[in-house]
Amino acid sequence: KTYSIMAFMGECKIQKEKSTKRESTNIKKELLKLQYDLTSENFILDEEEYTLERVGSKAYHLNLLSKILPKQIPSSVTLSFNFFNEFLISDQNLKKEVEFLHTLSLKHDKKELGSQLEIIRKKILGSKISSSLLVELKKKIKSKFPQAKKLIIRSSTNAEDLANHSAAGVYESIISPPNKTSDAILKVFASFF
Repeated sequence: KTYSIMAFMGECKIQKEKSTKRESTNIKKELLKLQYDLTSENFILDEEEYTLERVGSKAYHLNLLSKILPKQIPSSVTLSFNFFNEFLISDQNLKKEVEFLHTLSLKHDKKELGSQLEIIRKKILGSKISSSLLVELKKKIKSKFPQAKKLIIRSSTNAEDLANHSAAGVYESIISPPNKTSDAILKVFASFF
């Protein structure tokens, strides 16, 4: 069975190629505006609550496919973008590091950006998900997948699985026993940075 993890959304830069018959290819940087919805009061969503803006492209489209091909597509439990957002802002030190990352991204200094991304990844991996959310998540997993021995913890963002930007293989996917989902979630979260 599959358990999808949603990611924080914002803006990302993508490159799109343009060419004419006799001209060489020009690379044009284009800003991709990503839509997201942080209004959901639920952090752990049921499939009927999925929207692109709440759970990202992968979870949303797999949910649609599971209705057409229920035996071929595994069901999922999905954390909303709001879950990830709340996780990032609940730790003041982590929040400051993410805000600093945004400031650095405006400078386009790759060396500083790389160092800051590593700091954020380490902070995420050293963090804890709130115990109340973990209790809620474990209940949901147990009720949805009572016999599960392994789960796949993976990303679903609004910056992947798009028509012009797949991001295939960019984020972590982790096979985990149900009792280790917290560690796996943090590893997937860290892979966004």
